[in-house]
Parts: sequence; C-alpha cells; structure tokens
Amino acid sequence: MLERLVVRRFFYPILTQTHTNTGFADQFAFRPTGSTSAALVLLTHHLAEMLTVYPYVHLVALDFSKAFDTVRHAYLAEMLAELPVPDSVYNWIIALLNKRQHRTKFKGVTSGPIEINASIVQGSGLGPINFVVAISKLKTTALHQQNTKVCRRQLHPIVPSTNSNLVQAEIEHVSEWA
Repeated sequence: MLERLVVRRFFYPILTQTHTNTGFADQFAFRPTGSTSAALVLLTHHLAEMLTVYPYVHLVALDFSKAFDTVRHAYLAEMLAELPVPDSVYNWIIALLNKRQHRTKFKGVTSGPIEINASIVQGSGLGPINFVVAISKLKTTALHQQNTKVCRRQLHPIVPSTNSNLVQAEIEHVSEWA
C-alpha cells in the first residue's frame, strides 16, 4: 500500500502534467490515463492515415515479454534522479533495489542467494512506474524515414506497400536498437 501511495503522490503528477511529461507523452502502459485501448486507437489511426495513401501497409508488431527482467538498477537510478521527486523518495526506491537477491528452487532443492543488478520487481506497487521511468528515454526511429509513423516505445514500424522490400531491414533495425 505504501508503494502505491508513493506512486500516486509523487509519480502520477509527473506522468500527467504536460510540462513534466515530455518523456512519457507517448507511453500508454502503467499510466493513470493510459490503456491498451488508447494505444490501439493511436496505432489504428496511424494505419488508417497510411491506408489513405497506400493500397496496403506492413505493421511489424514485436513483443518484449521479458523487458521487466532487463532493466539495470544503475540505469533506473539515473532516470529516477532526473525526476522532480524528493530525495527521501529517491533514496527509498534505491534502497529497495540495492542488494536484491534471487534464489531458485527446483525439486525441493533451493540454490544459494545470488545478488541481482537488473529487473523490476513485478507485482509490486513501484514495479510498473519504475519500468515506465526506465524506458522513458528509449526512442526508436524508423530506419527509413518514409516508414515513419513508428509508435515510439511500442516499437511498431509501419512500412508502406511501396517499401515492402524494407520490412526485414526495419525488423533488424529495431532488434539492434533493443
């Protein structure tokens, strides 16, 4: 409950105020005003715009299902430090991430603890906001500008029919970026 209170009190204002949310303006997940439906509406809008010009388009949709596991704590700390949150809140979050350990249990045998320096604690009140903060500066652009209408951080290049031969290159570009 405390984590959710901290998120509502200190992070929701950052996500919703236009003068502080420039890094979050195109983010839909884990926002008080965001939703999968809103993301799909924007994506559909971009597709519809392009379909007025081209007979068909290629939508490259990628799923980064393990993204939560790859966020480095040091990088998250840098991103959190740039936000206008009190030092006490920043330090508290860093203390929660510091010296985290992982154990694995298999067939009744538990491994020794191993310190981890990456991952977002899933199921926690802070997990989603930490993830949003961590990805706030990650931007991608279409490899070929005519393929623009890339939904940033959703990583969905939309390639017009005239550039069908570039679909694989776009996929490789996003892969390199990731």
